[in-house]
Parts: sequence; C-alpha cells; structure tokens
Amino acid sequence: LSVKATVPDAISNATCQIAHDLKAAAIIIFTISGSTARLVARYRPGIPIMAGSPEESTVRKLALSWGVYPHKSQKIEDTDDMICKAKNTARRIGRLGRGEIIVITAGIPFAIPGITNLIKVEVTD
Repeated sequence: LSVKATVPDAISNATCQIAHDLKAAAIIIFTISGSTARLVARYRPGIPIMAGSPEESTVRKLALSWGVYPHKSQKIEDTDDMICKAKNTARRIGRLGRGEIIVITAGIPFAIPGITNLIKVEVTD
C-alpha cells in the first residue's frame, strides 16, 4: 500500500479504483483548474473521463490530457446541482443510457481550485 502525497491525489486514485471495481461507464469531473482531471487521467482508468469546467482556458488545456473529454460547463451551485449536471453530461456527451454507473468527483466548496475532496457514485436515469 503506497502513501499518497495529497488529498486530491488520493481522491483521484480512489475514483479510478471505484470506477474499475463497479465497472462504471464514465468518470465525471467538475474542475476549475483542470488539475483533478489530469490527476485522474494519470491513472489511465480505461473509461471515459468527462471533465466540465466553466473556464474556457481549462477546457482547451484538458483537450491534451489522455482519455479526457473536456466540455464547458456552468458553475456548480451545490451538490444536488452537481449530480443533476453530471447525469445530464453522461447522457449528452457520453451517450450513456439509463442504469449506467457513473463516478463523480469534485471539490466542495465549489470554485476553489485544488480542493478535490468528494467522490459520489450515481446511476443514470
């Protein structure tokens, strides 16, 4: 068992492990700076990483990251809003159907770069 240097790195590793164990259809990330998406991509999870950011420059930079499908998203208001937007993203961008497992990761409070601290597993409806 290796020790992770930071909370965001540990969350990114756990996100990939959970997605693998549950055979998730996608990982959905909400990010301001793009660092969480890059951390997750570093683990090469083998499933699509859909990264939404309200920052156009972040979306452009993420286009160069392995396995990441970046898109411009609206700012997240709260956790319920995040889950709703994640499911919409899965349907719209990932073309996922009903009953697909998605793993969501983000930082709370929202809009603070580098504070990844949340993993949520949801089923698309």
